[in-house]
Amino acid sequence: MPVYSNPVRQEWIERSRRIGHKSGKLEIWHIIFGCWVPVNLETLAANYSVAYWHSIGLERAWIELQSGDIEIEKEEMSFDESVRLVSEKLFGKGSDVAANYEERIYVLNEDVNLPEELKNDNLPNKKLDFMTRLPERIPSCLEHWAAAQTAPVTSRLVTEDLLGCAWPLSTSQMRALANTMRQAGWELTRKASIRFWLKVDQK
Repeated sequence: MPVYSNPVRQEWIERSRRIGHKSGKLEIWHIIFGCWVPVNLETLAANYSVAYWHSIGLERAWIELQSGDIEIEKEEMSFDESVRLVSEKLFGKGSDVAANYEERIYVLNEDVNLPEELKNDNLPNKKLDFMTRLPERIPSCLEHWAAAQTAPVTSRLVTEDLLGCAWPLSTSQMRALANTMRQAGWELTRKASIRFWLKVDQK
């Protein structure tokens, strides 16, 4: 059985439906009988070729016949498009969007107050491990460690390399890291599409 595409359905609707002059009811051209027949939702299946409505269902086909226009489903946004949409909503059009997945997760965790359960929370023991290591390593080991880095000091690098914990962080962990870094005299900044930490007196 053929299943007709959107353009084919649209063309058929434009030339094969009408409102009857006498009855004032919706009519379609019956391809077997070769005449106009009145239809409603209950009689549609018996008079409307299944090839036109099989992929969308009778109710949607009836709506299309009533309106005289087909409904084209919108494609789901990609991850890139979703992130850009959120970025534009928060910061306005033309704002920079992080180039890699990990930095995007940080942007969302840092700037969007999403429900805790929607974010990547670690297991309780790992969460406790992070909260224990954070004050042990920052600020005591931060300066010496940062001086040896050749790459930008991102939140992920601090988490995985300095603290030895798993990335991404939960919302509460991310906030704790940000507060601790700021108290240690570091600021979160952006260059191109990367967000990273910079010592205040280095700016």
